[in-house]
Amino acid sequence: PNLVQGDVVDDDVVLDELEGVVERSGINAEYGGLNRCLGIPDLVNSGFSIVVGAGIFVITPVLTANTTGPAVTISYLIAGLAALVSALTYAELAARFAGIGSAYLYVYYVLGELAAGAIGISMIIEWMIGLASLIKSLSIYTDTLILNGTIIAWESDKLAMNVPFMTKYVDLFALLILLLCGALNLWGVKQTVVVSAICNVVVVVSLVLVIIMGFIKGSTDNWFHAVPDETGYGEGGYFPYGLSGVFTGASLAYFSYGGFDAIACLGCEAGTHKKISLPP
Repeated sequence: PNLVQGDVVDDDVVLDELEGVVERSGINAEYGGLNRCLGIPDLVNSGFSIVVGAGIFVITPVLTANTTGPAVTISYLIAGLAALVSALTYAELAARFAGIGSAYLYVYYVLGELAAGAIGISMIIEWMIGLASLIKSLSIYTDTLILNGTIIAWESDKLAMNVPFMTKYVDLFALLILLLCGALNLWGVKQTVVVSAICNVVVVVSLVLVIIMGFIKGSTDNWFHAVPDETGYGEGGYFPYGLSGVFTGASLAYFSYGGFDAIACLGCEAGTHKKISLPP
């Protein structure tokens, strides 16, 4: 049923619905349920790691080379504005629906089960694609930087695949990383947040270094140079792929900002159901 009447949400009905979901799932304190141990700093830290995560390192080189060129800065600005609107929307919905939240629940309350089911399937596909791309990139970067490509060379030789639209080889190293990340999540949300905080420090340091090196090694003269046609990298200048490349890049750059739904879901791990524990 529709739980929203005008601008008013029936909190009692919402809480009854949530309690019913919890009861049906068997997740409660009596059966060793979720340990609500996250405070505001933990939630902010998790939100930062989700929004400013590995995606920015994965998608930026591809965008710069093949889609936008130097205009990648404008693409990220457009994507950032779109992400801001999404964040404000989630903040408004989180304020109206107390406790745990997600796009699935929000659509369920407003539009019903059918629409929520479609959103739920879309979210599963979205997270699967995002996780696969990040784990694959982490595997390649780790092997290249630490092992000088030894694992990739071995997998390409011993585990090669000749299947259309599939990867060229079976990446067992990526599977190992995925299992380790899964084990970390099973260990506990508090431990996961601690590791996430360490990763956030690495991310921030890396971004600062990239910015500094960009100012030192970069040159604005590159914005005006023509690119030979045989290179296949646009026409040169600041907009080598034109405005269409900028907007296409913005749609792809939004991938780096994704994850607002995961932040909303962290409400079930918060130490209190009070709205102040769920900062937008």
